[in-house]
Amino acid sequence: MNANDAKLVGIYTREVNGHIAGRYLRVSDAIDGESIAFEVVVEAEAGIVLGRSGAPYLLSLVAFDITVGHNVNPCDAFMKTVTEHFSKRFGTVSQWPEYKSVFPVMLTQAQANALIGHILQYTVTLISPPPDSGSPANIVSFLRSELFILV
Repeated sequence: MNANDAKLVGIYTREVNGHIAGRYLRVSDAIDGESIAFEVVVEAEAGIVLGRSGAPYLLSLVAFDITVGHNVNPCDAFMKTVTEHFSKRFGTVSQWPEYKSVFPVMLTQAQANALIGHILQYTVTLISPPPDSGSPANIVSFLRSELFILV
């Protein structure tokens, strides 16, 4: 890894507090009024200079519903966008130069039931500096998860 570079190296889904990536996630076990949850895990690496620099970046996750051919609804549950910093002291992440963060996905029972049997795939992007900073991006990395199904 170049000292001034970063890249995404992994994205996967799993059960809440799980340790193993899941290609099928059970969302059909909810009782009336109960929420259903699973997690999206993102892993990345940065060179030692960038990893301690405090420079900002934008991290975005979005899920695509391959079964119906568009982004998954409800969009607010399946899309996350956060601005963070390459640092051990700033922002919500303290793992740089090796990054691992968990993003929860919460669904109501009705939302989960509507998605049972759907095949999905996440795409995650890392852009530094963030597009709204006025500076041109010199680090861009993107990665797709394995396909997964909600059962």
